[in-house]
Amino acid sequence: MEYIKINSSILEEDVISKVKMVLKNGGVIAFPTDTVYGLAGDLFSEDAVKKIYEIKGRDYSKPLPVLVCDIQSVALYVEKIPDFAYKLMEAFCPGSLTVILKRKVGLDISLKTDTLGFRIPDYPMVLGLLKEYGPLVCTSANISGGKDAVNADEVSQYFDGKIDLILDGGQTVLQRPSTIIDCTSDSPKIIRGGKITQKDIKRVIGGKRNISPLVL
Repeated sequence: MEYIKINSSILEEDVISKVKMVLKNGGVIAFPTDTVYGLAGDLFSEDAVKKIYEIKGRDYSKPLPVLVCDIQSVALYVEKIPDFAYKLMEAFCPGSLTVILKRKVGLDISLKTDTLGFRIPDYPMVLGLLKEYGPLVCTSANISGGKDAVNADEVSQYFDGKIDLILDGGQTVLQRPSTIIDCTSDSPKIIRGGKITQKDIKRVIGGKRNISPLVL
């Protein structure tokens, strides 16, 4: 496992080359985001997806989120973006919001679910990588059910020898995962709470649209 200190604003060319090589070969990397550290792999690599599930101990019934660099990228992978979902992404992205949408029929990617969750991270280095490489599957860097890693040392404690590369950008700022909202029906549903609250979402969507709150 390789370990590289990075600038949170931009990746140096030699680091980008290293990251690209690992991803293209089906490897798994860890890096900081605006929320917590994430485990990431190539969206089109079955090897990377399988490895992430295995090392996290994640149930295969739980889809992996997808990181993209902008809303236009989301549109490439879904049947449509409902107006209210578009409003939410415009209001909170880049940021700590994950939006679940119906995937495009016939889409040939490594995730075999009917829906996909998308997030645009508010972290310059990661956005730069996504623009340079393309969408990545990415989930919090922890063992399923365990504490989210908020620095590189915690990532190493979880996955030493099990992943290919850790990009160390220091301690993350928000230190909590994104709010996840299911937008696959006319009544959006909060799947996981986070910084963005039901009140925030209702303020953006407006009108009389029902928003199902998170039920613990």
